[in-house]
Amino acid sequence: MPTPTPKNLIIFFTIVAPPILAMALLLAAAMTGQSALGIVYILGISFLYFAIWPVASAAIQISLPEGSKAAVCGMFNMHPFFNNAYAAPAYNIMIYFYTLFFFLVPTWGVLQEGSAPGNVKLIFTIFMSALIAFTVWVRTCVLKCLPQEFGKWIVSILTGFGLGAAWGTLLAVICKTAFTNGGWSFSPYPTGKDSNRLQCQRPTGNYVCTVSKDGQKVGTL
Repeated sequence: MPTPTPKNLIIFFTIVAPPILAMALLLAAAMTGQSALGIVYILGISFLYFAIWPVASAAIQISLPEGSKAAVCGMFNMHPFFNNAYAAPAYNIMIYFYTLFFFLVPTWGVLQEGSAPGNVKLIFTIFMSALIAFTVWVRTCVLKCLPQEFGKWIVSILTGFGLGAAWGTLLAVICKTAFTNGGWSFSPYPTGKDSNRLQCQRPTGNYVCTVSKDGQKVGTL
């Protein structure tokens, strides 16, 4: 059994990250009252898996390089109807860029820096960027799931990025138009506000409070 060094932990996490990330975001959507958007996100991944990735990979036809750990490389993109022994588009990279754009596009230029939703958005962006960088390293240098020739490697990465980003952006725009809350919000409240509690301010100077009951004035204070 491999020693749990930081390197091995990173490698292991990049391998199992796709389903964990999807389930975590689906749970976050349910907890913040955005279950419909979470379902759309999962359906978007399903469409990538069943339609976009197999068609694109069959068109590009860049096979897994020799010496690749094929069983691990195809762990989450084994397809019942298509050959999955292709290295382009880079499947995991496509999923991660789809995720990044699906969740970021509705809030571009909306959240203020320093606000609670803004901080969550920043943490999410940093996490996804690190995950993408580590995944490229692991799948290129360790597992050899991506092409070892530089030209084919660029094609694999760029097609994964392009297809994922385009599909994520398209679904995000559709959701922003179709849903009353304007698409995904990093706030715990679907409206994108920091709180749904009423805020009251005490007036300055002299003031009079009117006491009413059943809509009828009964006195003043």
